[in-house]
Amino acid sequence: MLATVALALSIGFYVSIVEEIKGFNVALMELENRTAGAAFPIQIVDSLNRLVTIHKPPERIVSIAPSITEILFAIGAESLVVGVDEFSNYPPEVGELVKAGRIEVVGGFSNPSLEKILALKPDLVVGVSGVQARFLITISQMGVTTLCLDAENIEDVINDILILGRVTGRLENAIRLAERLRGEIADISRLASSFTASRPKALFIVWINPIYAAGGKSWISSAIEIAGGANALKEINASWPSISWEKVLESNPDVIVFAEGAGGLQSAEQALEWLSSQPGGKSINAVARGRVYMVHSELNDIFSRPSPRVVYALWTLLYLLHPDLFDVEKPPADLYLENVIEAVKAIKPPVVAG
Repeated sequence: MLATVALALSIGFYVSIVEEIKGFNVALMELENRTAGAAFPIQIVDSLNRLVTIHKPPERIVSIAPSITEILFAIGAESLVVGVDEFSNYPPEVGELVKAGRIEVVGGFSNPSLEKILALKPDLVVGVSGVQARFLITISQMGVTTLCLDAENIEDVINDILILGRVTGRLENAIRLAERLRGEIADISRLASSFTASRPKALFIVWINPIYAAGGKSWISSAIEIAGGANALKEINASWPSISWEKVLESNPDVIVFAEGAGGLQSAEQALEWLSSQPGGKSINAVARGRVYMVHSELNDIFSRPSPRVVYALWTLLYLLHPDLFDVEKPPADLYLENVIEAVKAIKPPVVAG
């Protein structure tokens, strides 16, 4: 019990007693509400700094973000989900339930359908900040309880898992999942710790026209740090800033990772050609040393959403930043999840990804 209490306190997720801290209302969780069967109503401050009151256990949840859908299924709350966005494709059971008519697709990530969501009569709609913030506020003004979550770092991902566990009555499942993830993150951090004196600079690019990349407030930035690297854009106080080509040259990353399809690029070879064709591009360390990569398919999905699968993103970054830790050939330029899993099996000393 004490371990559970300490874990809940450490993530800053709080329920029941409201207190003013640094100008924000924060709901503090009462100790007697630390179990999955804790009493309702509960109060949570979401990422929009709203004090959200959930009066009873939700029975009909609409998730409008793939990361939220993954978390709900991972903590055993899938029976509560009645609607998802069109990009929610994991676990595979999501697609099966959609085909069976048990879950409705309510639209895209940036343009969910208000009409479809209201038709499902949800008692809770969960999304993420950014492009979904305004929509969540709008639907809450129509009397539907909404919760906005966000992950600016890896710890926030675990925080979101525990919040959703508390909200859905699956807190024990959420705590077990959080502890497993924390253990694996600690393994990766220990492996990377010997490289802290010389951290390769990494740049993660998601689009090229204009150039969008992971800034200092993105969870990928914290993932790079945990994996023994340094985000080339760490000093930019934004999640996904638009940057100039001159900024890429100035940052001079040692490793560049592209999201699949970034600006129409479909392979690492195409990404390398694009970089080389830009003024001064061939002088960038990553280009000169052949350390330009692209993540594909399921691995690309993992890098696009802060979900329980972020550990695979961490293993990938460790593999790309410190390939000498792995008793396999150097990373392929076009990287798939299968490549990462095989590399982790051959790590020195052996550590098996969970």
